[in-house]
Amino acid sequence: MKQVKIFSIESDHLSPPVAGEGFCIDMVRHSDYAALEAKCAALDEVRAQARNELIDELESAFKRISETSLTPELRISAGAAATFVSIFRQGASQ
Repeated sequence: MKQVKIFSIESDHLSPPVAGEGFCIDMVRHSDYAALEAKCAALDEVRAQARNELIDELESAFKRISETSLTPELRISAGAAATFVSIFRQGASQ
């Protein structure tokens, strides 16, 4: 599927015809819609994997800084950031 084709149908051509003001309905073939759904599901999986990798990297970096930093302020800030990332991980998995 290179391109989803959208068909416009006038109200007069519906079965049964719709009386009243004219309007147009956009329709997509089922096969195009199914392919689009599959593509969206695959992209959601890639996005979730990238998000989890970023969370892992941030959590690791902040923990490393909190354990090795020379200044107490930086250790405390990095520890707080690591906690935030952990909380973010829990929210992202829901």
